Amino acid sequence: MCVRCLSFSLASTHLNVHITHYTALPMENYEDQLLMCFNKEGSNNTDQPIQSVNEFDPSIPKLLPHERMYSIQVGDRLFSISGASLSSDGPSYFTNFFQKNENEGKVLFIDRSPAVFEIIQRHLQGYHINIDDPSEYIHLFEDASYFNLSRLTKVVRDMNYYVVIGSRPFVLERGLLNAEGNAPNYFTLAYDTLLQNPNKVIHQKNLIRPPPQAPLTVSNRSPHLFAMIVRYLQGESVDSLDDSLRQDLINECKYYRFQALEQKLIKHSIRTNVLRCCEEIVIDCRYVSPKGLVNQTVESTVGYLMYQRPYVDKYPRELVMQISTAEAWLVATLDNQSYELILAPSLAVRLDKLFGKFSSAPLIYGQLQSYEEPAKGSGKLTMLTRIDNDVPVRINNMERDRHWMSEALHTQNLQSDEEMSTINLTRSLWKIGVHNQQVWMEAVKVEGITNVYGWNSSTSFL
Repeated sequence: MCVRCLSFSLASTHLNVHITHYTALPMENYEDQLLMCFNKEGSNNTDQPIQSVNEFDPSIPKLLPHERMYSIQVGDRLFSISGASLSSDGPSYFTNFFQKNENEGKVLFIDRSPAVFEIIQRHLQGYHINIDDPSEYIHLFEDASYFNLSRLTKVVRDMNYYVVIGSRPFVLERGLLNAEGNAPNYFTLAYDTLLQNPNKVIHQKNLIRPPPQAPLTVSNRSPHLFAMIVRYLQGESVDSLDDSLRQDLINECKYYRFQALEQKLIKHSIRTNVLRCCEEIVIDCRYVSPKGLVNQTVESTVGYLMYQRPYVDKYPRELVMQISTAEAWLVATLDNQSYELILAPSLAVRLDKLFGKFSSAPLIYGQLQSYEEPAKGSGKLTMLTRIDNDVPVRINNMERDRHWMSEALHTQNLQSDEEMSTINLTRSLWKIGVHNQQVWMEAVKVEGITNVYGWNSSTSFL
């Protein structure tokens, strides 16, 4: 039936309902006449055809007589469905059954879930379907594939991601997990496997029903942390996180392969160097990605390596790298003219992997290959270093003046204060200098200890 105009007017004391035109339409021409109604005068009168977001085609093939009703027994419930509804997503298991002459007037018996079939019926009747439960989602996909409902199968494939983290269900918008840098990820890859057509398995193994499938479940991860990740994927700021929680979230992002979000979570600082008229980014060496390193220096000039966080930054900035672990020492050279940087094996290997490609000569001095297994290493590992009096230094929890290095390395001072010959670095900032394919580390700021007093003074009360 088509209602061209239905108007309501509400007076203070009564309700008037006025139907200006009412026309009965035969079922077999329902779709064509419905479109004709929309093309006549009214709010839907436009020069362009009406289109839905998914370009839905309202036409229904005449696989079965549209006006006829068919009976399908699913579990303990009997469903009556019109031929138009069954034909709307066909050919299918249902249309193939009822098209056979020997099945004329018969009831189709199916030993499946009536609750799932109720959703299928709504789809066949033309209603939009919405799923809130991961188990319901996977059961609907199984039955849609099993009954060869191709349109419903596509609808289910294009729905949101339904997952269980720990024991908590989540519904994730598809666009949320397909953003650049965050895809492919754990869920997109898992869904590619999960949503393979089960009919292939049924035919290969001669099964009478789809094999049981569970919803995508990650039982060994925290639902609380994942809920936070979802919020950050939706654009919530990550600036107010404490270091411990930030690290937990970074680990979760690594597990799920959310690489762009991982980069956003990494603690960093961006500032403008007013002396050099350029921007700098300070980031811990543990989180520097080889993909983000950029060398924009010309061979004849001295410059610094730049860094552009993958998937996040639009352009590179000068890199200021922080070493936060006790894996580096400043040791006075034999001629007491400067300090050289001694590296722990694990740090030396990491720096060599990061910056070795920019140097034509070995980056690390020493038998680095011996340290593939640290216990077998011998000797010291060092890197070309530049450190001068312009570097702010804090030794043993005390600020040193600008000329600290010249004074500390003076022969008489070293004899009276031998502890200054080795500084155990606790935190330090470095730029990576480049010139003619030679790479060195240039100190920006240094903190360290030389004795037990210095260590104890750095210990805080609870």
